[in-house]
Amino acid sequence: MVYNYLRSVYMNYSEIPFEVKLLLDVNQVLTNENQLQLDQLDIEIQEIEMIDILFLDSPDLTLYQNDWIIRGRLKPNKDKWELTFKYRIKLSQSEEPAIALEQALQAAASSGFDLSDPNCELELEWSEEQKTLSLSYEVNIPIASPDKSEAWRDLIMQHAPQPLRLKEWERMDFPELVNQLNVLGPIRAQKNKGNWHGLKTSVESWYITNGTIVEISLKAKGGEDAREKREQMKQQLKDKKLMTGQSFSKTQWALSRLIRPTQNPFSLLQTGGYNLYFRHAEPENTSSENASLSETGLEQARKIGRLFVDRHIPIQIPVRSSPINRAKETAQNAFGEEQVQLDERLIQPELPQLLESTPEVGKNQVFIAHRFTSDNPLTEKLDYMNMVLIKPLGAGSGYRLEQVYDLLAESIVRYDHL
Repeated sequence: MVYNYLRSVYMNYSEIPFEVKLLLDVNQVLTNENQLQLDQLDIEIQEIEMIDILFLDSPDLTLYQNDWIIRGRLKPNKDKWELTFKYRIKLSQSEEPAIALEQALQAAASSGFDLSDPNCELELEWSEEQKTLSLSYEVNIPIASPDKSEAWRDLIMQHAPQPLRLKEWERMDFPELVNQLNVLGPIRAQKNKGNWHGLKTSVESWYITNGTIVEISLKAKGGEDAREKREQMKQQLKDKKLMTGQSFSKTQWALSRLIRPTQNPFSLLQTGGYNLYFRHAEPENTSSENASLSETGLEQARKIGRLFVDRHIPIQIPVRSSPINRAKETAQNAFGEEQVQLDERLIQPELPQLLESTPEVGKNQVFIAHRFTSDNPLTEKLDYMNMVLIKPLGAGSGYRLEQVYDLLAESIVRYDHL
């Protein structure tokens, strides 16, 4: 049986290597010169590496959307790039961890991975909310022109692992996909390795034009070791008030900015003149229209409210909310019950007319509703508490969709002053 086969060829949950990673608030842990504030983190730095990182993907991120990452890294004093092919499978959160891992390994085997191949490195990545099985192949290659997409395409054709070559890509074969790949980057990264309260940790900063992000991580062996070290790390961060509670992929953050450079959303919002369309926070369930917010959802809403105050974002009162309970609770917990007005138009065909209305001078209108379903479809996913930035053009003139933002995530990013 596949179940027994997988257990025999590879380690189980108590043995598999882990990387535990949590995002830090750049504004708290880096100086203005982008150096670690050692007094804040209280970390003993033993080694600092400066690394160049780039990615290969299509303009619409076909690889990433299909859970593949192709990455090049050049470390100090090296003349060869590390070319990594990585496939990622999210573990089910509704199963026991050991069972969820077995299911992910089965899915990997079904996708063509030979789990006994010593060239295939397996690791569980554990972020704030999600465990993900990572399967990686790495080769070291010399490359004369790392900024040239053509050079990387040739190397990818030479070194791509079988599961990537054999995957069925919509409307094209693998060579056709490779011809669409472009160099994205490079990103300059600084990796600080050291001892942090008895834990061997790394603090890695990624620098992109108009954006910096920081992540702390550690290695562990097996689920119990990972759980204990993770709890210790989270407690230390909590004691120093450095816990962000944010969970998003550092790679996805970088790719989205490399594909589409973004402005500091808080600078835009502080000028006023926008309509801010939020999807409600996370509900307890999605089966009932009267569902209340979950504990996570309540915290999301409260954080948004505090963020508007802390970042001095001017808003027009009242805040308008859909009358459906999960939207109403989001608005009231974020901005206060007395500041909220329920508006049936947010669940009616009149939504476009509402969104083209202009706010008071120097202010923004806030709307709390549901998935964005107007005549202008979004290419980005609108997750809970995500915001669509809308530039209204006035009654009868429509509006312009600017961008989708996760403001809670953006709050832990540092933007350069351009």
